[in-house]
Amino acid sequence: METPKFLKWFRRSADRSDLLNPKKWLLDAIAGNKSIINVSVTEDSAMRQSAVYACVRILAETIASLPLNVYERKKNGKFKSIEHSLYEILHNKPNEYMTSFSWRETIMSTILLRGNTVNNISFNGKGDVIRIFPYPYSRVTIEIKNGGVVYTYKNEENLNEVLDNDNVFHIPGLSFNGIIGISPITYAKEAIAYTIALEQFGEYFFENRTNVGGVVRHPGKLSETGSDNLRKSINDSYTGLGNTHKVMLLEEGMEFTPITIAPADAQYLELRKFQLEEIARIFRVPPHLLQDLTRSTNNNIEHQSIDFVVHSIRPWLVRLEQAINSRLFKPSEKGKYFAEFVVDGLLRGDTQSRWEAYAKAIQNGVYSPNDVLDFENKNPYEGGDKHFIQLNMQPVEAVGQLTDDIRKIADTLEIREVKEKAVTSDKQQRSAKAKAKVAKAYKGLFEQLTVRILKREIKDVADISKKSFKTRDSQIFNEKIDLYYQQFRDFIRTQALPVLETYSKAVSVEAADEVGINPEFEFNRYLEKYNEGFTANYTKKNVLQLKNAVSKAISENKDPVEAVEALLDRWERERPDDIATEETVKLAGAISLLVYKIAGITKYKVVNTGSKTCPYCQQLNGKIVGIDKYVVVDGQQLGEGENIMTISGNKAHAPFHGGCVCQVVPEG
Repeated sequence: METPKFLKWFRRSADRSDLLNPKKWLLDAIAGNKSIINVSVTEDSAMRQSAVYACVRILAETIASLPLNVYERKKNGKFKSIEHSLYEILHNKPNEYMTSFSWRETIMSTILLRGNTVNNISFNGKGDVIRIFPYPYSRVTIEIKNGGVVYTYKNEENLNEVLDNDNVFHIPGLSFNGIIGISPITYAKEAIAYTIALEQFGEYFFENRTNVGGVVRHPGKLSETGSDNLRKSINDSYTGLGNTHKVMLLEEGMEFTPITIAPADAQYLELRKFQLEEIARIFRVPPHLLQDLTRSTNNNIEHQSIDFVVHSIRPWLVRLEQAINSRLFKPSEKGKYFAEFVVDGLLRGDTQSRWEAYAKAIQNGVYSPNDVLDFENKNPYEGGDKHFIQLNMQPVEAVGQLTDDIRKIADTLEIREVKEKAVTSDKQQRSAKAKAKVAKAYKGLFEQLTVRILKREIKDVADISKKSFKTRDSQIFNEKIDLYYQQFRDFIRTQALPVLETYSKAVSVEAADEVGINPEFEFNRYLEKYNEGFTANYTKKNVLQLKNAVSKAISENKDPVEAVEALLDRWERERPDDIATEETVKLAGAISLLVYKIAGITKYKVVNTGSKTCPYCQQLNGKIVGIDKYVVVDGQQLGEGENIMTISGNKAHAPFHGGCVCQVVPEG
C-alpha cells in the first residue's frame, strides 16, 4: 500500500535533525533539558513546584471525578447502556488494579506532563475491550516511521520492544501534527525554570543572609587578621535563620548601621505571585483555584468556576470522548454507541439561573421545549419542537381595534352589561386554555420522568420477585418490597424535583400575568413538600398494588412471579401518560392558587378545558369559590342517574377525577 503523502512528510520531518531543525535527542546531547537561566526542568522537578502540582491535580481530579457513561443512540433519544461491556470498564473498573477514577487521573496527569498517554488494551474473542492499562509514561517513545506510528516500550529488562498498534490506545494532547502530542513542561520550561529559580533564591536568601542586616564601622583600620576574625565571628554567630534577632556585641568603638533589604523590597513576593499566574496560564487554570483570590469576589467567583468548566475542562472532555469513541468501540457499534462525560454536577450551582432563562426563552418563542432538553442533555419528547408565546400578548393597534368593535356592538344591542360579562368570561377561558397548553407542552417532561423512575423500579422489583418465592408465601416478598420502597423514595425525590421546579416556574408566569403582578416567586419550600407528597403517594400506591397482586395470585393458586411481571408490564404501558396527565393539571392548579393568594385575589373559578361530554367537568364548569375554600369536599357526589361519582378527599383544584384537565382562573 502506498504511503499517504502527509505521513511521508511527517516521516521526513521526524527523521531529519540538524541545527536548523533539531530533534529532542540532539538538544539533549548539546545542552540537556536546561533553561536559559541554567536551571534543569523535568516532569519531576516541575511537579515539585506547588503551582504545577496544583494545576495538574485540579485538572486530573476534576475530569476523573465526572461520571463517564456509555449511551445507546435511538430514534427517540439517547439512553444509558449499562449492559454494554465498555460501561463497566469506563465507568467503574478498567483493569484489576485501578478504578475508573484512578485510571483517568493517571492518563490525564501523563498528558498534562508529557503530552501523551499510551495504554494497552486487551480484547476477548468477540473483539470487545475487556481491559485497559496505562504504560508508564517514561518507558514509552512515540515515533513516525515508514508511513506509520511506532510505539516502543522499554520493558523491565530495559529491552526495547515494539508494541502492536492494534493493542495501543494513544491519546495525544496539543500537537503540531495531530499524532504526537507536545510536552507542556518542555515548551513552557522557561516559565517553570524561573519559578524554580525564585524558590531556590528564597532558600539561599533565608539560609545565608546575615539577619542583623547592616554595616559595621571601625574608627580605625583593622588588620587583615582582625578583619578575617570579625567576618568569621559574624558568620558563625549571626548568619542563618537560627541566629535571627541575636544581640550583636561590638568592641573597640565599632558602630553598627542597620540596612533593610527585605524580599518584598526586591519585588521577590511580586515575582513569586507573577510566576504563579504564569503556571496557571500554561495549564489554563483560574487563579482562584490555586488559592489566589486577588481578583475574585462573591459576585464573580461562580462565573469564574463556570468559565473553568467551559474553557478548561470541556476541551479535555471532548478530546477524551472522541478518542474513546473512535478507538474502543467496534466498527459495527460506532454511531450507535458512544461514551460521554456528564458535567451537570459542575454547573449545578447555576441551575436556577439557567432554568429561569430557559423559561423566559420558551415563553417568548425563542426556544422550544425540545431545544432546552437538548441543552440539558435530556431526551426530547413528541410534540416538543413547537414554539410558544403567551396568548394574552397582542399588538397595541389590535387591542384598540378590538375595543372599538366591542363598544359598537354593545351600543347597538344595548346590552353593555351582558357584553362586559361575556368579555370577562372569554378572557378567563383564554387564560385557562393558555395554562392547558403549557400543561400539554410540559407533559413530555413528566412522561420522561416517569419512564426514568419505572426503568429502575421495574428491574429492581422483578429481581426481588424472582428471589422471594421459593415457597408460596408472600411474607418475604412483602418485607423486601417495604424495605426497597423506603430506600427508593430518595431516588424518586431527586429525579422529580428539577421537573417540578421547571414546570411550576412556567405556570407561575401565566398565573402572574392573569392577575397583573411580577412573576418572580420562590416556591422551593412548597415544592419540597409537594415532592414529598408525590413520592409518598407514588410509593404507597405501588406497594399496595404489588402486595394485592401477589396475594390474589397465591389465593388463586397462580404463579406470583408472573402476576408481578404482568403488573409491571401494565405500569410500563400506562403509567407515563397517566402520571403526566395528573401531575401537570394538579401542579398547575396548586401553583395558580398560590399566585392568586400572593396577589390578594379572594375568589377563583373552575374552567373546563377538557371533554365537553364529561358530566362531572360540565357540572363544575364556571363554579366560583373563595380562595381558601374547596371546590369539592370528601364524600360529595357529582353527576346524576347512573353517572354518580363520590369525591374522595377535599379538592381545591383539578384533577377532580381520573383524566380531569380542568383549570382554575381568578375571579373578579
